[in-house]
Amino acid sequence: MDDPAYTVGALAKASGLTVRTLHHWDAIGLLVPAERAGNGYRRYGPDEVARLYRILALRRLGLSLDEIAGALEHEGPGLEAAVRAHLARVEEQLAATAELRDRLVRILDALGADAGPSPRQLIETIEVMTMHEQYYTPEQLEQLAARRETLGEKGMRRAQDDWARLIAEVEAERVAGTDPADPKLAPLLDRWQALIQAFTGGDQDFSAQLTTIRQTNPEVIFVPGYYTDAGNIAIQVRKLGIKVPLLGGDGWDSTQLAAIGKDAIEGSYYSNHYSFQEDRPEVKNFVEKYKADYGVIPDGLAALGYDAARLLFDAMKRSASLDGKTLAASIAATKGFAGVTGSITMDANRDAHKSAVIVQMKGGVPVYVTTIAPPE
Repeated sequence: MDDPAYTVGALAKASGLTVRTLHHWDAIGLLVPAERAGNGYRRYGPDEVARLYRILALRRLGLSLDEIAGALEHEGPGLEAAVRAHLARVEEQLAATAELRDRLVRILDALGADAGPSPRQLIETIEVMTMHEQYYTPEQLEQLAARRETLGEKGMRRAQDDWARLIAEVEAERVAGTDPADPKLAPLLDRWQALIQAFTGGDQDFSAQLTTIRQTNPEVIFVPGYYTDAGNIAIQVRKLGIKVPLLGGDGWDSTQLAAIGKDAIEGSYYSNHYSFQEDRPEVKNFVEKYKADYGVIPDGLAALGYDAARLLFDAMKRSASLDGKTLAASIAATKGFAGVTGSITMDANRDAHKSAVIVQMKGGVPVYVTTIAPPE
């Protein structure tokens, strides 16, 4: 029986990859289909399937796409060698899994005296343990264990109660739509940081985790959080010789990002709500007026606040009445509102459906790169 030829869709389904990934690998010459049908459809034969296995095996060993391409081109590991390397990796993972199982058994034994965790709590515990085992050194885990011992049983229960109350309060503010910049959230942030301090001692040294990440040969490193963390982590990343770009979100949006990270943050990217360099009249007018009044370039939160107020005023003009229910319906009906942060449409969940921008740090300034439109 002839070996089957796979279409790109069938190969994606069988391998667990996306069609987009296979298209990308085709474009860069990493995995080129054996033939293309007259209608342009890609077809992959046995040789391409064998090559795909080698690519995935090398990928799981931590090689980048460029390194994989080089290995395959310059008489890199054949299929047998790739399978052996993959098997060794699986055996390492099995050993790590066995160790994790022992740890979880001990956790369950410790919890046996109580009512026991809910299934969701247990899953969350497993996720946390897995994360710790992967990114924390044994010394750091010992430090965390020592701090738990210092707090004692009553202290741990009190801390758990504090976390539960704090998370409930934060969730209530989120549901209520409270602006993250609202000053009334500052006490919640202070309590959050104090609880973290109690468990971690305020440790800001991420070198152990970053060393582990370096061993995976990342193409980028995603650093969620605020500019203070991002700047600090960027410095540690560069000290370890990691040269890949860092990626972040709108929490990076501050002039202090460059002041803290300096050269270490150069070349990194983050998403934001708008860029003061965009060539749109809404942006130009807003930036010009804001600078005239306050003497500084407005950040993303200023642009959001401005759009929120203008969108409300627009809804008030369109609303038949200013009572809460009618006005809320008018806000929800907003479509294509021309804001500083882009064209705003409220979706079925009353979330703002709008674009985001990508900026890159150059010369200490977030330079506009492109705008990402929301899916239709």
